[in-house]
Amino acid sequence: MRAHERGRAPPSRHGAANDTNEAHYAKHDTDDVGEALMQVPGTARQEDSYDHVGEGGSAVEDCDRQRKADGAKDSASPDDDGEDDADESKNSEVQEAGDAATRSARDGSEGECRVRVDPPQIWHGDWDAWNTYFEGYCRRSLQVLPIQDTENHVERNRRIKMSKKGMLGDIELFPEKLDPYMRVYICTHGWKPRKSRAQGKRPRQHIRSTGCKFRFVVQWQHTEAGWKLRVMSGGHYFHNHEISTDAYNTYPCSRGVSDPMVEARVEGMLDAGAKRSKIYQYLVEHDQNVIMSDVDNMVSSRQSAITTTNDHDATAAEVARFNAADAENVSTVTENESGTVGVISLSTAHMRRMFSRFPEVLLVDSSHKTNR
Repeated sequence: MRAHERGRAPPSRHGAANDTNEAHYAKHDTDDVGEALMQVPGTARQEDSYDHVGEGGSAVEDCDRQRKADGAKDSASPDDDGEDDADESKNSEVQEAGDAATRSARDGSEGECRVRVDPPQIWHGDWDAWNTYFEGYCRRSLQVLPIQDTENHVERNRRIKMSKKGMLGDIELFPEKLDPYMRVYICTHGWKPRKSRAQGKRPRQHIRSTGCKFRFVVQWQHTEAGWKLRVMSGGHYFHNHEISTDAYNTYPCSRGVSDPMVEARVEGMLDAGAKRSKIYQYLVEHDQNVIMSDVDNMVSSRQSAITTTNDHDATAAEVARFNAADAENVSTVTENESGTVGVISLSTAHMRRMFSRFPEVLLVDSSHKTNR
């Protein structure tokens, strides 16, 4: 009762005062717990047991344990069971969500696309034989494999001369006629991305690079039978992207006109000046793997072939016919410093008469290839 008279005072800052107050607090807590439990049904018989409980907080633990043992059946209710079931179901849902997230992360790491292809044949006679085989290999395996790096005979012989055997002259130099010495082939999706100088106003919509690690080396090796090309060991024959017929048909090297009859018909349409949309429609109707840009390239190639054809004889014949048509027709051929024809001027009789009557009129024609 003395602890009730003094009340609960705040702890002192001095060590001795703290020990005294802690003892009073422990006694006070024990008395409070005892008085509270006296009012709970079924705990009156345990009144004398609190006098023998040690200090330091063990009285509270014993009281809680005794109360749970005696009043568990009386205080239990259906609502408590429902809360326990809800907690258990919630915990199970959290556990299942965590397991699902773990499985998803594991599947994402294991599910990375990894497609293996067969390596090419090891030995070949020369570069011509290799190129013939390589075209068929790429077509059969549905791959596009550009050349990443090449080492010529000059670089190879320089490396040989810098070696120990090369300095002693005990090793044969690489023959120049077999050039190049080595080629490195990679996947078309394996080029490293270049630093762009664009400002992002018109970003590229199609980016081919996927970081593919496919790679192998073809180089010359000196054997007992002489020099032969060999596909070196240590190549990486895995792709990180899809290898299929549909994917292969999207590459420019696989597109084009494959039917000779259709190609001849397209040549006739180009000569007749048909529209590009009509040519594209005709190719699609005949099952040709082309897109509109392929038709544009066909038209451009056709025009370039026409303009680059040697037509000197035809030009000379046309100038001769022009001069013979009328005695007053005048043609002038001007050569440049290199001796080639620079300008050909044609003046008809009518043009000369009009210019003599109206000399103040100046006619300038500069329409040649102005739209290209």
